[in-house]
Amino acid sequence: MGIDTDRDMTTGAGLRRRAEDQLKMNATDADNPRTDDETQRLLHELQVHQVELEMQNVELRQARDEAETVLGKYTDLYDFAPVGYFTLGRSGDIIAVNLAGASLIGGVRSRLIGRRFGLFVAVSNRPNFTGFLDKVLSSRIKESCEVMLLNKGKQPVVVQIEAMATASGQEFRLALIDITGRKNLENHLLQAEKMETVVLLAEGIAQDINNILHMIVGYAGCSKMNMKDNDSLRVSLDYIIAAADRGANLTGSLLSFSRMQPVNPMPVDVNEIIRRVETFLKMVIGEDIHLETACSKEGLKVTADNSQVEQILISLATNARHAMPDGGKLSIITEAIDIDQEFIRLQGFGEPGKYALISMTDTGVGMDRDTARRIFEPFFTARVHGKSSGLGLSIVYGVIRRHNGFIDVVSEPDKGTTFMIYLPLTELIGDRQISSGKHLKKFIRTSLEQTTRAESVFIHAGRNSGSDNPHVPEPAGLQGSQECGT
Repeated sequence: MGIDTDRDMTTGAGLRRRAEDQLKMNATDADNPRTDDETQRLLHELQVHQVELEMQNVELRQARDEAETVLGKYTDLYDFAPVGYFTLGRSGDIIAVNLAGASLIGGVRSRLIGRRFGLFVAVSNRPNFTGFLDKVLSSRIKESCEVMLLNKGKQPVVVQIEAMATASGQEFRLALIDITGRKNLENHLLQAEKMETVVLLAEGIAQDINNILHMIVGYAGCSKMNMKDNDSLRVSLDYIIAAADRGANLTGSLLSFSRMQPVNPMPVDVNEIIRRVETFLKMVIGEDIHLETACSKEGLKVTADNSQVEQILISLATNARHAMPDGGKLSIITEAIDIDQEFIRLQGFGEPGKYALISMTDTGVGMDRDTARRIFEPFFTARVHGKSSGLGLSIVYGVIRRHNGFIDVVSEPDKGTTFMIYLPLTELIGDRQISSGKHLKKFIRTSLEQTTRAESVFIHAGRNSGSDNPHVPEPAGLQGSQECGT
């Protein structure tokens, strides 16, 4: 009741009543009689004050409305900004968070208030994050760090945090930027640089081994031709040549990985290749593993070496067989997809265009993140030491890159593995077909250069045998890359 009375006394009607009461009291005061003119003057002044108050009230209401409009705009900017904003208490509890921030940690905003922010930081990053907050509090300037956040129901995200403490030191203001895509790009770039270094190393090793094998096989052949049929050393020379053959197989793998192996690119249908090798793949994986294929209805024409694409499928099927020792299921799915800039930003690889996607999924033991990251490195293997050379998947990687394609792997322990192969569709790669032809010419030219280094061996063999065209045995993988005779 008192509140209503006080409010009423501030209105125009209330002021008038107060003025009239005061005038009546003054009128009864014999010492201060008021004339009609004075009374009218006082009433006029009160009316002027009333108008002024009403104008002030209008201005205050307008200012309040403008402030509410501006506040609404900034609230929208805060809520819908692509950057995550957090306000943390000194103990690290969440006081306020916008929608982007809640999305980064996979929670409902209203349920995040009061929870400890550190619980959403990856366990391995928590000590660093705690030290980071202490540094922000002590420095009182903006500080930055990178941490991995656990996103409920999704993959962890890597964020860059910009933080500053308030003047009172009781709160922290945090801005979080999702840099997962950038980190993926950096990791793929580092991996590509590493693979390129290994490619150059493998190329040099393969060339040197080729030269050595030329000499070994050449001189072994010369020695055999100068021996009698019953000479006991002929058996030793056969072993030498057989060992050279085994070395040539390894050389072929290294050459294939280093892009020196020739290709025979031509337009082929990915679906037709899969249908053609399906029976053989069933033999590779065994009866205890069920093979399912689902090819796209439309044809997927790519420019590729038919035999090398088949070898890729066989290598991945072999890898899946080792991942499912107790049996399981291997699925092969093909489809046409578009790679755009958003895909490249999220996945960290690719070039814009249309691609044929081959997905090979097994229900095997899977692998952890560190193993999946290194799976395409040469000589790296997840199998028991000595059971694999570790070149299989690295060769698959090299062959796919030579076809201007890409390969990625997704896997989790005990949840199986999916290999995704992206090959550019023929309609979009006319210029790349020319590139492949140039690459083939480069290989032939390099092979001829290597042949001249060992030419003297075969000339020597011809002279010793008295023949202009000696038949010197060659190791597997070298036939066709050297000539005998003068």
